[in-house]
Amino acid sequence: MKYLFVFSVFVSLSLCVPVPSPDAEPDADAAPAAYASDYTYYVPTQAVAEPPTSQYHAQDDAGQYNFGFASSDQTKQEVKTADGVVRGAYSYVDANGVVQSVNYIADALGFRVAATNLPVHDVPAEGHVVAAAAPV
Repeated sequence: MKYLFVFSVFVSLSLCVPVPSPDAEPDADAAPAAYASDYTYYVPTQAVAEPPTSQYHAQDDAGQYNFGFASSDQTKQEVKTADGVVRGAYSYVDANGVVQSVNYIADALGFRVAATNLPVHDVPAEGHVVAAAAPV
């Protein structure tokens, strides 16, 4: 059994050794480091520490589900209950660097949303109501 293991290790190591192409010129000045352990290609030049991300998902046979994810610049969560109501929320960082948040619900009353990036209509105060023109 030991011999089989040792043999398989030698075979796998021999498959990893690069073989020069038969078309290559014999005088080609290949850098000796080309076949040495130069693994800088696989290592990023500057390692950036990414914040942790997470995700989850759960569902059952009644059609209910719950899922979501979170990362450094966006999040999402959604829940569907057995009565068919879907509630959810998500947020993201827009092009201006502002965090935009959206909350929504879909039920028998339709789809409703509340968000920080929706336009707001400016309604004048009641003291500024313009009187209707008198009929001619």
